[in-house]
Parts: sequence; C-alpha cells; structure tokens
Amino acid sequence: MGERWVVVGLGLGIAACGPTSDRTRRTCDGDEPVQLVSSSEPRFRGDARVANAAIVDDRVAVTFWESDERGNERWHSLAVDACGGESVELFEVAAQWRRMLGSAGAWMVAVDTETDDVHWIDPRASAPSHPLFTDMRGCLVEVAGGLVAVDAEGVLSFREDPADPSSPTRELARGVLAPRYASAFGDDLRACFGGDGDLPVRDGDGVLVAYADGTLVRIALPSGTEETLIDGAVGQFVVLDDSRYVAWRGPSLHSDDACCELNVLERSTGASFWIDGGTLPGDLDWSGRWASTFSFEFDGTSTQRYVDVVTQARFEIDDWWNLEAALSDGRMLISPVGDDASGTAILDPASRIPEPLEFPPPGWDQPEYDDGIVGLELAPDAWSGRLMRLSWDGRTIDVLGEGVAQDYLRTQRGTVVFIDRPEFGVPGRLTRIDVDGDREVIADDVELFVVPYHGSDRELEEVLFSVRHPDRGGLWRYVLP
Repeated sequence: MGERWVVVGLGLGIAACGPTSDRTRRTCDGDEPVQLVSSSEPRFRGDARVANAAIVDDRVAVTFWESDERGNERWHSLAVDACGGESVELFEVAAQWRRMLGSAGAWMVAVDTETDDVHWIDPRASAPSHPLFTDMRGCLVEVAGGLVAVDAEGVLSFREDPADPSSPTRELARGVLAPRYASAFGDDLRACFGGDGDLPVRDGDGVLVAYADGTLVRIALPSGTEETLIDGAVGQFVVLDDSRYVAWRGPSLHSDDACCELNVLERSTGASFWIDGGTLPGDLDWSGRWASTFSFEFDGTSTQRYVDVVTQARFEIDDWWNLEAALSDGRMLISPVGDDASGTAILDPASRIPEPLEFPPPGWDQPEYDDGIVGLELAPDAWSGRLMRLSWDGRTIDVLGEGVAQDYLRTQRGTVVFIDRPEFGVPGRLTRIDVDGDREVIADDVELFVVPYHGSDRELEEVLFSVRHPDRGGLWRYVLP
C-alpha cells in the first residue's frame, strides 16, 4: 500500500531540497523540525486543521479545513517549499472542497470527488491545471515515463507527459476490467486499494490488464503493443511475489465452469495449474514461493492448503491459518485465525506441524524489511506494547522498543516513529526510537504523521506531521538523524 497518515491520507512524490546529496535525507539549514505552514495564518478564519498533503520536487502541498462557531467549513490547498517560506493557494477557495490532492510519481494531481476526474496541478501555482483522465477507477499506474488509468467504462488510457497540457491522453484498450468504485482518497494515487483483483498492474515497461470478456494481456508502453498471456476467461487476477506467476480465476463465481476455481499462470511456459479457492485476493494468501487457501469442510472441520508455485508441491494442515511470511530457509510464519486466536507459529513443509512461536503477527500493511519481520505485541485492549523483530531464518527474536503505539511506522533504516498519546484519538508526543534503542520526543501536541514513501524504495528519512496547538499548530517537517 502506499503512504498513510495515522488519521487521514497523504500522497507523496519524490523530492530533493536542502544542502544534502542523499535523496533519502533532505536537510534544511537551521534547527529541526521546521514549520512549513502555520494554522494561525491570516487566511484562516477558524480552527484550521491539516487534512492531507503531497510532496513533489521541492514543494509540499497541504490541504487545511477549518470551521467557525456556526459550523461553516472552508478548505484551503496551499503549496510551500519543503524547507518553509511563503505559501500560495493552489485553487480558488470556493472550489477546494471537491479537490483532493495527491501525488503520482513526479507529478502532483488532484481528484475531483464528484466526477472522479484527475487533473495535473502545478505545485508552484504558476501554471493553470489541466485534465489528465476522466471518471477514473482504481489507481494511477506510473510506467514508461507517464501515467496509465482506467475509467468506469473500461477504457484504458496512457498520458505520456502529464505535465504537458498539449500531450494527448491516448486510448490503449476498451472493455478492460475496472473496479466498480473509485478508490482514490488523497493518498499516493499509485498505491490506492483495489479490492477485487481487477486493477491494471505495472509490469516493467508495460501493464497487465484483463478484458471483460476474459483475455489477460500485457500492453507494452509507450508502443501499446499487446501480448496475450491467457486466451480464455479471466475474471480476476493478482501478480504473486514472484512476478513470473499470476493467480487468476474465471469471469463469474456463479458460472458452472468457474465457481470456486483458482489457477496460477507460469508465465515462462504459458501453462496454468489449479489451486483451491474462489475469489481474489480474498481467498488467497501468498508470500515468496508459497500460496495458501482455506477450506471449510461439510463435516464442520477446516483445512489450510499450501502450494509451492515453483514446484507445484502441495500439502495441507488442520484449522484456519494466515500465511504471514515465507522465511529464508523454506519454512513459513503463520498465525491462527479465530476470535480467541493469538500468536504465531513456524510451519515446516517437511513436518507439516505448526510449532508455536512467542512472536506477534505482523500488521496487515507492514512492509518487508531487510533485517527481519516486525510485529507489535499487545495486551488485550491495549493501545501500545512491545515491538519485536523476527529474523528471516525464524530463529532470532529481538525487542525493538517498549510502549510503542499501534500507529507506529518503521523506516527501512530501522528508526521507529509513533505518537505517544494519553488516550486514543488525542494529540500526543511524536516519538522516535533509533536502531540502538535511544528514544527521543520530536514534538508535542502531534495529531497525525507520515514517513514519505513508507515501505518503498523511494522512502525518505523524514517525517511530516500535524500539530494541534493555538500557537504552534500547522504542518511541520523533521529529518530523521
């Protein structure tokens, strides 16, 4: 998934500012943190709070909303240099409530919340905006130096140069699968959610899409050349961790030949093999070379099935388990499913017996780290707990920090950032824990925060955060040491 506020969405583009040459650490002259926009600026008439933000190049765009004593609301979308300075309005105030700012790679964009149209936005407000796509569904796909999107009618389009108003939006295909609902909501618009395995997927310098009549194809860009991968009925598909393999199912859960049948395509041979299950991605867990599905039997028992997609070796175990991660030695980290379920276990395909492990399940949206798998151990009804790391061979457990809140984020370099709140939903202390265990408070009265490009190869070693305070309120930026 893409970046996230703890409370509201934030979209971020790659950036560079300040004297440092390291793209991931963009320091500014002076003390840290730096206030970018104050909520007490004269343009605000009421209680102004940060709604969402985006970074493109050396500019930060932020949307504030405010309400007065009568309950009237106003929205302001501003842009400012990443090291602070004078801010400018990006839209007319009257039109801002329906414009949702986000980013898509090197471009700042806004989605119209009524029409789902996408517009390019100049982060310096020196050029007028121009339309890119209409009635968008799902995510923007950044590929071949441009952007790809699909609309509600199943038209797949490519914009080769989104910043150039004279660059045409070129139609690539008609009748492709598209999500039923728009899913962009002020986050990184390349990383929004698509719940049913019906989104275009980037594949090198092209995209994978399925036509509504069933064919799965790869479209190369910018040429638009099609290559058929499956010449048959494809209703949903997902690319597995090993991109040589694509899981897919037929066009309808209710047709005689497609119900409850999933398949895996081996792209090198063009052949598919069957696995148990019905829907994507709901019925399928996958990690590394392993895929797993759950089956509830007529006698009331349940079974978890596993298949090695490379060798097609299969086995099953009793009960219902989540596949959390494939370990480096061929074993798997799994966790039980159920109202009273807790903890994790190590599953060896040779023994096929889950061995309990005193390690918490990782969060559903946790990225992978080079140094291991991370999970937060929580007591019942607790908001904070012990953050732990399991080595990739499944043999070493380390404690990364105590009293870490559920809204924590961990950078690829190992720094943990979270808000230490007195109670849920109340602003608190933005806190970091370094790799050596040192703990430091970054700022007080923090309402929400984000690590730009968290969990991706574009991740920046900094934090954008919102302070709620009559004197210090607004948007701030802090470069992690």
